[in-house]
Amino acid sequence: MHSYRFLFAPSAAPGNGTGHLRRALRWASELPRKSFKIYIRASHWREEFAQMAAAYRVPASGFLSDEREIKASHWDFVLLDRRATSKADFLWWSRTGLQLIGIDEGGPRRQHFSYLIDTFPIPRRFGLANICDSAYLSLPEERRHADSGQKARFDNILVSFGGEDPAGLTEKCARWLIQSGGYDPSALTIVLGSLFGPRELPAGVNTLHAPADLADQLHRYELVCTSFGLTAYEAAYAGCGVILFNPSSYHRRLGRLAGFPMVGVRRINGRRFSHFLNHPSQVLQASRRAAPAEKRSPASLLGRLRAPEVRDCPACGRLTAEAVLRCAERSFFRCRQCGLLYQIDFFAAQERYTRDYFFEEYRSQYGRSYLEDFAAIKQMSRRRLAVLRRILSPGTTSFDSPPGGRLLDVGCAYGPFLAAAAEAGFEPEGLEPVSSAADYVRSQLDIPVWNLPFEEFGAEKLYDVISMWFVIEHFARVDAVLSKAGRLLKMGGLLAFSTPNSTGISARKSLKEFLRQSPRDHHSIWSPAVARKVLLQFGFRVKKIVITGHHPERFPLIGPRLAEARRRGPSRLHDFAWALLLRLSVVFGLGDTFEVYAEKIGEVQSGAGPYAPDHAGQHTGEQDG
Repeated sequence: MHSYRFLFAPSAAPGNGTGHLRRALRWASELPRKSFKIYIRASHWREEFAQMAAAYRVPASGFLSDEREIKASHWDFVLLDRRATSKADFLWWSRTGLQLIGIDEGGPRRQHFSYLIDTFPIPRRFGLANICDSAYLSLPEERRHADSGQKARFDNILVSFGGEDPAGLTEKCARWLIQSGGYDPSALTIVLGSLFGPRELPAGVNTLHAPADLADQLHRYELVCTSFGLTAYEAAYAGCGVILFNPSSYHRRLGRLAGFPMVGVRRINGRRFSHFLNHPSQVLQASRRAAPAEKRSPASLLGRLRAPEVRDCPACGRLTAEAVLRCAERSFFRCRQCGLLYQIDFFAAQERYTRDYFFEEYRSQYGRSYLEDFAAIKQMSRRRLAVLRRILSPGTTSFDSPPGGRLLDVGCAYGPFLAAAAEAGFEPEGLEPVSSAADYVRSQLDIPVWNLPFEEFGAEKLYDVISMWFVIEHFARVDAVLSKAGRLLKMGGLLAFSTPNSTGISARKSLKEFLRQSPRDHHSIWSPAVARKVLLQFGFRVKKIVITGHHPERFPLIGPRLAEARRRGPSRLHDFAWALLLRLSVVFGLGDTFEVYAEKIGEVQSGAGPYAPDHAGQHTGEQDG
């Protein structure tokens, strides 16, 4: 388990019951004692909470109530379990700079949370979570045998409406069962929550006073009458029949999604209640379908989390992004300010760029190793270098022109671009994190290469060109990389990079599928329009964009069929259609990758935020050809 620290922030406000706090106590109790705190505002604290904490063996030192302690201490994650976090509350927590994890979050800022864990289904209009699995509820150990379905009627019933029950559902349900349902009071057991005030209960009923181990007692009852929430799932998992009587239409919607039998909101539908009571098998079948299939430890999930390098937009630093796609291990966001798509990965990913990547992995993807593909990559590099030469020296079309100046290729691999740059008259240097590749360039190509990350690199002299071919997306902090590139370049120098295109044919066909297939180490996903906007903020003006990676076979419907027809045999009609699709891809910029060539037009100060020139309005990027 990582040595990360978790701050639980359950809802403890009057009227919200005790279920949120109970969950925080259960989850926290499975973590090492020094790795968590539970935050409850002093104004919301009640003496009953201390009794609940003692039942879960969470000491008083496991709580904090002063807002100043949150910012003064180091936390990696905040788990907000508040049912519906308000806009103001979300803004306050965002200002702490922490990664926000929402638990069963149904508020207006749901899609702004870094990570979402749903332990029960949330309406689709709220947006999907990273994980939706009721197996992460704290489920009971003891379970009933499946024998009640043969009975004509439930014999013993538990009535439990949480630790507070502000709507008074406990009395309503119990009275109806006795007066209209025909039950003897002795057949009912009523749970009195820890925050219950004085209650007028029917005479003769059994009572349980705020039991700490209610989940482990549920198996004793054939039927549990409750509202949608933790107890409903616990009872269903224990093998009980479950009937919901809800305090609000929101609870009713959630209960309908889960599939529990329901008898109304605040007012009992007697006809439905009678039907369910007289058909135990129907209630039990529905409850079993709604029950979790298995148990999972929340601590095992939290223990696998790692603190991501970014929370806000890695380019402009704004926290205005909404989730575009959520997967079990990562979330994709689009920044409203600059438009950049970026991912936040919450689970440790295996190191990808080792020597094996250039051989086994590369061969499996392209049919040959990187070194076997050296000549082809070098030939493509000559086209890129010709673009650089024309921008640096307008009118130049020949490689016999004067030298192009100092060039730094970041992520140079085995050096095909450096080799082509040397032949073109540049003074090439490289940066490469894989030591065997760096050694190859130094020994075989006689070109200086540094085996260290770009973030740690320093140079005594400035460069005329810095290139990053399919590298920029691998940096978690775009702002730091672009700022550093600006500091290493001469005024008028060029930053050139290539990267996948979030507005190419594959992304247009299905952006979510495009993102799902995006490698785990691709932290940002660019488009030509986003590149122009972001680069200008860092003192660069785009001089040229080249759309590459054209794939007619990826056009919806016709593309795959056309590709299959061409594989079966030559046809002039098919070749014409293929050429037409290729032309459309070029004309409308639908390639799945693109190249950017940008000129440095302003200085970027170390430690400063994104740079926006005073005359930015006068510099609009121009797309060449």
